[in-house]
Amino acid sequence: MNIMGIIDSDNKSLSHKTSALSFKNKTDLLFDIEKIDKELYDRLIMFMEIRNQFIHNLSSDSYEIVLERVQKKNHILRLDSRLAELLKDVNDSEKKEEVYKIAFATLAYEIIDKLDKLRIKILEDKIEEIKIQKKALEKESYEEVLTVLGDAIDEYADFYNTHLQKSFESDKDFGESIRYGIRAFFEKKMNDKKNNES
Repeated sequence: MNIMGIIDSDNKSLSHKTSALSFKNKTDLLFDIEKIDKELYDRLIMFMEIRNQFIHNLSSDSYEIVLERVQKKNHILRLDSRLAELLKDVNDSEKKEEVYKIAFATLAYEIIDKLDKLRIKILEDKIEEIKIQKKALEKESYEEVLTVLGDAIDEYADFYNTHLQKSFESDKDFGESIRYGIRAFFEKKMNDKKNNES
């Protein structure tokens, strides 16, 4: 749900309801939308196959039996070369079972680690997206302020232009000088601020 950006935990597809997608469907979906790579996809499928054997087959009562049934003995041992080395020296079936149990735990921890890293990356991407949206809103607000400020300057200049023309009994456009002066001071202040931030 974190990966997909779904907030409602009571949703139909990814909740714990019977209507929710299966483990395989969820894994396929994440792979199809390119949220997980092929390696993580394969690890999740292997985990699922092992899990399903233990859950659905009563006679699947050991890791060795299960790994043989899903044909993943060599695959799971490749997760850590030390496991295959360790298994070479073991003849006792209980000790073999311990090695396979460790291999399965290694698989589970690797999946959890990769999914946690993925979740962190998605959160970082979301934070970056929010920052971009915030900057866009700030720019929009800034442009709105500038428009209002520009309108205020124009009204102020027109108002004083009328009064100055009457006072000096002149047709000269004082408003343009006022506009120019205010805008020049404003631009200087903005440039000073920008330089101080740099």
